Amino acid sequence: MGVPLGYARGLGDVLVGTGFLEDTAIQVRNSWFSSDTATARIMPDGVTRVDVWSSSDIHWKPSQHCFLRFPDISPFDSHPFTIATIESAVGSPRHLVFLTRTHSGFTRKLRSYVQARCSEAETVTTSVWLDGPYGGIHYQLHKRYDTMILLVGGTGITACFPWIQNAMSLATDPDTETKISRVVLVWAMKTPGAVQWLANEIGNLAVDAKIPETLTLEIRVHITGRPQASEAGLSALSADASTDAAAIEAMKKDPIVDHAPLDEATMPSSQLSPVTSLGAAVRYGRPTMPEVLQDFVRQGERTMVIWCGPDTFKADLGNAIASAQTRVVKGEVVELAMHLETFGW
Repeated sequence: MGVPLGYARGLGDVLVGTGFLEDTAIQVRNSWFSSDTATARIMPDGVTRVDVWSSSDIHWKPSQHCFLRFPDISPFDSHPFTIATIESAVGSPRHLVFLTRTHSGFTRKLRSYVQARCSEAETVTTSVWLDGPYGGIHYQLHKRYDTMILLVGGTGITACFPWIQNAMSLATDPDTETKISRVVLVWAMKTPGAVQWLANEIGNLAVDAKIPETLTLEIRVHITGRPQASEAGLSALSADASTDAAAIEAMKKDPIVDHAPLDEATMPSSQLSPVTSLGAAVRYGRPTMPEVLQDFVRQGERTMVIWCGPDTFKADLGNAIASAQTRVVKGEVVELAMHLETFGW
C-alpha cells in the first residue's frame, strides 16, 4: 500500500515541501464490528488480490487506504492497504480492490490461507472488517494541472491507478470542468505478470470510459527483472537491420538492456495485452527519472507528478524534480509539482 509522505510544487525558483495528509485520526464507527464479504485470489509475483463488497455507505478518493481485519485469518490484526480502484459511480454494495504484497507476518498468513483453499484460477470467500477510508490528497488536482504523470514501482500501482480512472471519469462528466488533458503512467515491474493484478480494470479503461478525445493516456512499462530472451527472439532482433549488433550480444550475456524497446518475440504478449492494447510502450530495465521528466513534461503546462514505489526510486525522482525546477525558473514550464507515497508505515 502507499502512505502519502509529502508534496512539493515549483513556484518560480522555489521548491516547497509540505505535509499532505488528511483524515488520519482513527474513525470509530458502529460498522467496525459488522463484517463484509471479501474474495481473495493468488496473483503473480507474490501478490494476493482482495476484493471487498461493502454493505456500508462508504465513499473514497484516489490514494486513500483502509484498515482490513480478517476474523477467519487473524482476528486481532488490522492492516492498512491502499484502495486500488475508484468508487463506483452507481450501484451497491460498494466494490473495493486491494493488492497485498506477501512479506512476513499477516500478508504471509493471508496468502497461505488462500493457497490452502484454492488453486491459482479460483477465489476464496471470507469475511472482513473494513475501517476507513483514510489519507488521500484533498487538493483538487483536476482544477489546476494540465498533465498528470504517475510513476509506479510494483504494487505502487494501487496508489496511482485510481487517478487514471478518476481523470477519465471527470473527462466524461458533463457537469464537471477539468483541466487535465493528459495522463502518463510509467510502471516499473519485475515481470510482465504484474499487469495481471488489475488486468480487467486496465482492459476496461477504453471500454468503460471510451477514452474521450479531450484526454490522452500514455503508458510506458519497464520490465526490471531478468527475462531470458529466447533464441527466436534473438534471431528476430538480429534480423532487424535497425538493431545494433553490440546490443544483441549484450542481451545474450545480460538480458536486461536499459531503454531497449521489446520485440514481441521476447515477451509474453498475453500477459502484457491489457496495457499494449492501450498503446503502451514496453522496455527492459529501470526507468531513468531525468529521462522520464524530459520525455513527458511539456512546455507551457502545469504538471503534477505522483510517485509510489520503493525508496530507491524516490531519491532518484526527488533529485530529478529538483533539477527540473530550472525549467520553471526559465519560464518553459508553468509549474512542476510532486506528491510522494511510500510502501508500508
